[in-house]
Order: sequence, then structure tokens, then C-alpha cells
Amino acid sequence: MNWLTCLLFSCFLLLVASGADANNAVPCSFPEKCSCELRNAGTKLWCKGMQNCFSQAGMDALGASMNPVSCPVKMVTLSCNRESVWPIVEITSELFRHEQWRRLEELYIGTSCKFVFREKRVLSNLPNLKSFSLRNNDLSANLGEFSEIFCCPKGLSEILIDSLGAEQMGTRFGQRSFLKLNALKKFTVIRSPKLFDRLEFVLNTSSPAFSFHWHGKLPHSNKEFSSLLFTNLASRSSLELLISDGATQLELDSPAQLSGFDFTRLDIQNTRLSRIGDAPFRNFTLKDISITAAGLNEIMLPQLLRAIAKVKNPLAVRTLALEFNYKKRGFPYDEFNALCKALPLLRRLSLSHSSVSFGQSEQYFDCPQLFLLSITNCNLQDEDIPPRAFDKLTRLENIRLINNQLSRVPKDLLRNLSQITYLDLSHNRQLKLKASSFRGILPSLQTLRLTQTGYTEPLTDAFVDQSNLTELHLNKLVELRSTRCPFRKTWFKNCSKLKTLNLAGDHFLNYGECHGGDFFDPLTSLESLSISSCDFGHQSDGTIKALLSKLSTLKTLMASGNQLARLEFILNRKFENLNLLDVSWNSFSSIPVDLIATTTPALRNLELMEVPLANIDPKTFDKLPKLRLRLGRNQFRCACNLLPFADWLREQWSVYQLESKGDWLLNAICYTASNSTKRVIDFRLSWWDCYSRRLIFILSASIGGLLIVFVLTALLLRYRWKLRYTILAFGIRNGIVNRKQQNDWTYDACFIYDETDSSVSEWVGDLVLKLETDLRLRLYEAERDAPVGSNMLDEAASAIDKSRHAVLVLSRGFLENRLNLYSAQWSSESLFMRRRSLAVLVMREKLSESELRFPECKVLHRLYRMCKRDRIVDCSGCGVGSNSANRLGLLLYDGADVSGRSQERRAQESETESDGAEAAGTKSLLSDD
Repeated sequence: MNWLTCLLFSCFLLLVASGADANNAVPCSFPEKCSCELRNAGTKLWCKGMQNCFSQAGMDALGASMNPVSCPVKMVTLSCNRESVWPIVEITSELFRHEQWRRLEELYIGTSCKFVFREKRVLSNLPNLKSFSLRNNDLSANLGEFSEIFCCPKGLSEILIDSLGAEQMGTRFGQRSFLKLNALKKFTVIRSPKLFDRLEFVLNTSSPAFSFHWHGKLPHSNKEFSSLLFTNLASRSSLELLISDGATQLELDSPAQLSGFDFTRLDIQNTRLSRIGDAPFRNFTLKDISITAAGLNEIMLPQLLRAIAKVKNPLAVRTLALEFNYKKRGFPYDEFNALCKALPLLRRLSLSHSSVSFGQSEQYFDCPQLFLLSITNCNLQDEDIPPRAFDKLTRLENIRLINNQLSRVPKDLLRNLSQITYLDLSHNRQLKLKASSFRGILPSLQTLRLTQTGYTEPLTDAFVDQSNLTELHLNKLVELRSTRCPFRKTWFKNCSKLKTLNLAGDHFLNYGECHGGDFFDPLTSLESLSISSCDFGHQSDGTIKALLSKLSTLKTLMASGNQLARLEFILNRKFENLNLLDVSWNSFSSIPVDLIATTTPALRNLELMEVPLANIDPKTFDKLPKLRLRLGRNQFRCACNLLPFADWLREQWSVYQLESKGDWLLNAICYTASNSTKRVIDFRLSWWDCYSRRLIFILSASIGGLLIVFVLTALLLRYRWKLRYTILAFGIRNGIVNRKQQNDWTYDACFIYDETDSSVSEWVGDLVLKLETDLRLRLYEAERDAPVGSNMLDEAASAIDKSRHAVLVLSRGFLENRLNLYSAQWSSESLFMRRRSLAVLVMREKLSESELRFPECKVLHRLYRMCKRDRIVDCSGCGVGSNSANRLGLLLYDGADVSGRSQERRAQESETESDGAEAAGTKSLLSDD
């Protein structure tokens, strides 16, 4: 017992220790006073109560929480609560001295604090910092020493300043503010006009491309384009300039002052041009020019086009994007044709939000060098594009007529543009596609986009003449006329080269009786198929299986949002080349273990967002070691059966981090019993947590089962004779049991009782009748079977001799009747001498052994002692259907010993009694005690 006790105690200590380890392993435990929370799928940390944590101890505790394994945070926002009434906070480099801060890549400081920067090199302990932002603050710093203050992460490539105000009017960005930021690639200013007297920047960046973005009002004194001053002291870089101002009027007059930069891109958005000079771009080698929402009218647009034509190197301009507003619909052919002659290598022209019409008679758009023409959101109608308007665009390969008012495909126009390889007619909601819309045109077409267009009839053989088509987008089609079968299986006839097909949001795949499952059969080269949000999940009758049965070349399958009840509806065959599968937003709640490995052996990415999965068996992905999961908003339960999957996710976590896909696993959360959430990779339970309830349940069930068995056994023991009697009576009544008749005696039993006691006589009569009816016994009962006028003594002796058993029903009246005592003596002598058996004593009244010791009752006393537990039946106060009466019936039926003793013991006792009886003779039976 000592070793068993020690073993149990050791197991208990082990369980406690494992439970303690599981409870202590809680990652991302931030200081409570900092009010920190994780965002962006757990990769970004936002601390909004930092007025309580800008101390050495608080910042060290915060840094210690960002463990690279359990809490791999790389983006941090430090801000103050809005109700904190602008506390003054000094930022020093020592605040970031903890080693975990060295991993930080993005730092945002802002909101409701006034930060003070009194020392230099405040970011020196953040060597891996790439992005730095200051937002919504009343800044106190000498911004003339900007690069000295925020120095010197070597990889700092992006700075953003948003809604900052300066404490002193003298603190301004100015010359030499950015000298030490050698890797800076992008600088963005949003709504911070007070910080600038002049847009004057002196940098020392070696980045190949530097991007400056200004959003908000320009300083009043800097409304002229010539006020811009950018100087780069390092090697020559390309400059991309974006100006976005909703109120200020910009004067695009003389050239800006740039040194050390190649001005390659100019983007002016939401900034009204008040004046355009003759040659503001004469010193620049611009490649891309975009001027939108600038208020260009009939006067200013020609001025702008002439200014663009005078760039330093006209051969460098490749892209031009414009937005203008004419009072009358039309198109300035002369101005654009002149621009095209001045820019011979212009390749891409985009016109947006402009009321244009190419419908002037005998006018041609003469720009043969164009490869791409985009006319977007221009309210373009059918009559605005005459058939020969683009005849001189002989090199045009890409034409985009997006979000206009076209009601039909401009077939006559496109017939003259046989070289077109890319056509986009998306978002023309009134466009009525027909089967003949593309017949006889565009033989070289490779990409066709018809997103959110309408159709009025089945598109039978619609693309039969586009034999070179490789990419087709028919997503979100609108059925403009109700048809029973909106398509036929010959939609894609002659499209054997098609590799990408997008049918997302199209509900016509519901009509399985129309396409018959062979809709995609002509697409023998298809590699990417999107059938997301098509609502065909109810088709579980083999239609989906037939639909995808011949797509053996498929590499990407997007099937999200279809209410699929089982994943097998999609993976119904082996896709040898499939490497990306998206089945998010569906209804299946489980994944068969071998399904993915057997049907998609080359799978690399599986997206399972918002699928009601309660658990996933890790063995599902054992044969796919390179598979990457994307999880989120599933129905995982924080239960013990989820532990194997949680362990598997933790194993994958390091690999996902290296691939910058860590958020794919961080999105996986599970729900606790109280419906709170935690990340699956943080979910841990001890052995006791998992199996204690199960163990208690098993013990309770075992104890309950034992109690039930005990009760049933007690009931069976108590009522065993009644049960056996009932079964025997049923078998006899239905002919199942046939008793062999005994010819050695006339009666099965002879009942001897006190006939003067009416209650005993009545009970015996009822009992005899019941036994004769139920068990077919032949019984002798004196009151019924004795002849009238016969000698009762002789009759009793004769009945005893003819009976197998003698039943003595004892009562006090029986003991007082000498005739009954004689019958008892005779039955004892007759039965014992002839058959070595004893009479059956039925105690109708409670008689003690002392009452049987009177001299007159010595025979009964001897019988009582010899029949103890064997042939004595206590029927005092019981009815004819009682358990004791049933036991008597069974005894009289087969003569078996029903006392409950074993067969060997009964044989030994019987042998002992018979030997004693032979030695003593009959006299010993009748002698005194």
C-alpha cells in the first residue's frame, strides 16, 4: 500500500504542475495601466493609455511583453486617452532600451499628447525601424534638426506627419531637416500647414525613388508651383510628387526648384489650378503625369496640354491621366492630336469623370502610338462613339470603357480594331449582352472584362470567334430579362486556350438542369476559376461534381460563399495541379481526414475564413507539409479535442512568420465556455483540465451502474420465485413447456390441513385451484376430492400413498387435531420409507419451534428440524399469488430443491440424512428429542 500511495501522490503533483504551467503560459500580457490591445490580426499593438506608461519601468514592461515567439508584435502605436487633456510627454532614446524594442519595424506616436523631443537620436535604439509616424499632436521640437532628433535607424524608409501643430512659430521644417535619413523613400504630410513656410527639403537619400505626398492645404505663401524646393545631396534619385488640396488654388506657372532629383512623376489631386504657365515642366524629364479634379475647362485644358508638350524630354512621357469638364459634350480632337504629335512615345492615356463625346463628324483621334486608352466614368453613350473614331489608333491593344452608359457592345467600332488584345466594358449596367455581341470581331482578343454588365438572352457560342481568349471576367452579371435557362453549354465553344474564368456572383449556376454539368467541358486549358458567391451549394445531386469533373488543368479554384454543406461537393475528383483553394464563407462543419491530401496533392494555399469548423484534425495536412492555411472567424471551441490542432498551429507558427503570413494563423480564434475568445495558438490545457470531467463521469456512471445492478439483483432475488413461476406458467399456457407425465403416483401433491379452520380451508382451496390452472398440477384436496361418508383417516392415508408430495399446512388448529397429527406421522413414514423424501411444511401461521415440542407434536418437530430451509414454506399472511406460494408451486411442479443451496451441498446433506435414517429406522423418526 505504501508504494501505491506514493504513486498516486506523484501523479497528483504532476497534474498540478502541468496545470500551473498551462495557466502561466499566457502570451501578450501587457501592463494593464497602458490600456493596450492587439489589432490587425494580432500584428499591431495599440496602447491608448500611454500617459501612464511613459516611464522607464512602463516602457521596459511593454517591451518585455513583445516576445518574438509568443507575441511577435512589430507595429506599435503609442497614444494618450482623449480625456487625458493633452499631457506633456518627453520622448527619449532610453525609453526604447529594452532588447525587444530592437525588433520593432513600425512606430506610430500620436493622439491627445503633446510630445517633447529635447534630445537627439531618440530612435537610436530601434535599428530595424522602417516606418515612423507622428499623428494629431501639438509637437514641441526644433524641426530644423528633424534628422538629428529622429536618428538613426539605417532602414527608416517612410515618415508620415498627420495633423501636427507647432508650439513655436519658429519651429519649421527647413533646409537640412532630412540630411541623415539616407534610406528615406516616402515622406507624407497630412493637414499640417503650420509647419511650413516654404516647401523646402534638403535630403541625402540614396533611395532610387523618393516619393513626397502632400495632403491638405498648401501654405498661403507657397501656392505657386515654383515655390517647391527639393534638394538631394546624395546620388541622383527619381522624385514622385503628389499634391492633394481640396481648397487652395495652385498656380502651375514656372518650374519648381529641384536639385539632385529626376522629376519622374507628378500627381495633382483635388487641387484647383488657378493658372497654368507656358512651360512649368521644361526642366523635368517626366514619365507619368496625372492631374485630376483640377477644374480644367475649355480654356485651361489646352493650356495644360501645351505645357505638358514642352517637357524637357518629350520621348520620356509614357502615361497621361486627365480629368476635365466641358460645358458642352464633345472631345478636343485638335488639342489631343497635337499633344500626341509632341509626345511620340505616349503609351497610356486615361480620361476620367469628363463628359466626352467622339461623335463629331469627320473627326479622328490621331494618336497612333497609344497602346492603352481608358475612358472611365465619362457618361459615354452609344451615339458618342462613331464606328471610325479610333481608326487611326493602329497600335491600340488595350481599351477600357468602364462605368459608362453603354447599352450595347460597340461592335462597329471594335471591328476596325482587330489588334485589340484587352477589352474592359465593366460596370456598364445597361449593357445588353447577346449571343452575337462578339461574333466576327476581335480575333486577337486575349482578355475580356464584362463585370456587372447585363444579358438578355443565352450567350450561345458568344465567344466562338475569340479563339485566342485567355482571360474572361463575367462576374456579377445582371439578368435584364427573365429566362428559364440563361445559358447553354456552348457558351465557351472554341475557348480551348482560356486560362482564367471569373463567374463570381453569378447565380445562373443554380440552373443545373440547363447546363447539365458539362458547362466547362470545352475549357481544356483552364487554370484559374472563380465561382464564389454563386449560391449553388444546395446542388448535392451530382451537378457540381459533373460541373468540375473535366477541369484537370485547374491550379486556382475560388469557391467561397456558396453555402456548401460538404467540402466533398467541390473536391469530388483528383485535381493534380491545384495549388490554391478558397472555400471560405461556406457551411461545412468538418473536413474528412484524407480528403485534401488525396484530391489535391499539390495544394499550397487553403483559405477557410468564416467556415463553421469546430475542430480540424491535424492529420488532415500530414501529407501536405508545404500547405499554408488561412483561418479566421471560424467556430472553434476551446475544448480538449482542439488541443492537437492548437499544437499543430504552434509548430507552424515559426514557418508562417518567416513567410510573413503570421496573421493567417493569428486570425484563428476559439470560443470559451463563456463565449469569450482567445487565439488558438495560445490555447493550452493540462491533463487534469481535459480528463477530470471525463474521469468523474466514468466514475459516476460506474457507481450508478453498480447501484442499478445491485437494485436489479436484489429485486430478482426477492421476486425470483414469482418470476420463475410466471415464466413457467406462461410456457405451459402457450405450449412452450410440456411436462412429462409421471405414472408412479396419482397426484402431484396431497394437501393436509385443518379443515375446521375456514380461513385455512379457503386459502388452500384457492391455492389448489390456482396451481392446477397455471401449472396443470394434479392435486388432492380433502374437502373437494374425498368421497362423501368415507373414513377420513383411511382416505388421508390412501391419498398420501398416491401422491408425490405431502403438503402439511400447519396452523395452531392443525396442532390441536389428532387426525391431522396422525396424517402427518403417516406421511412421514410413507414418504420416507418408500421414496426417502420428506413432507412439505407450509407455515400458514407463525409457529415457533417451542410450540412444536409438545409430546403430541413430536413428529412435526422432527420434520421441522429435518426440513429446515429445504421443504418449509412460510406462507403466514400471504396470498395465493405471493412469492412464497409461487415457490411452493415450483417445488410441487418438479420436486426440485428451491432453498438456494448448491447442488453438491444438497447431495451431501441428502446422503447423510439417508444414512442416518437407515440406521435408526422408522422409530428414530418418531422418538423423542
